Amino acid sequence: MRIRNNYIADTNILIFHFDDKLADEMPPLLGISIISEIELFAYPDLNEDGKQKLKSALVDIYSFPLSENIKEQAIQLRQTHKLKIPDAIICATALVNNATLLTNDKQLLKLPRLQTKSMAIKFIQNND
Repeated sequence: MRIRNNYIADTNILIFHFDDKLADEMPPLLGISIISEIELFAYPDLNEDGKQKLKSALVDIYSFPLSENIKEQAIQLRQTHKLKIPDAIICATALVNNATLLTNDKQLLKLPRLQTKSMAIKFIQNND
């Protein structure tokens, strides 16, 4: 019997992935938090071409809405671990959906009860 991993990607992993900076292959995603989608589209330097590319890249990725269960779990995470609200919602989304959070955020990687996996980043040598 094969165990299927359910992954939800944190915003930092999505940025590395879309910038082709992940050394690891991105596994199939269960989805992303609505917060990650907001953070991606709210990026200050994102132009219209970038928005269209981002929309195309996200078309097949489910964006989890903020549910009552996610809200309650996020409140608990915020109170217990002093997380920023966006991080608490992203973590709560993974917990409620029994998913592993792909993240390189050191604080989130240490959270108890949350299944996490870090992703290797490509080493880019500056030849200047």
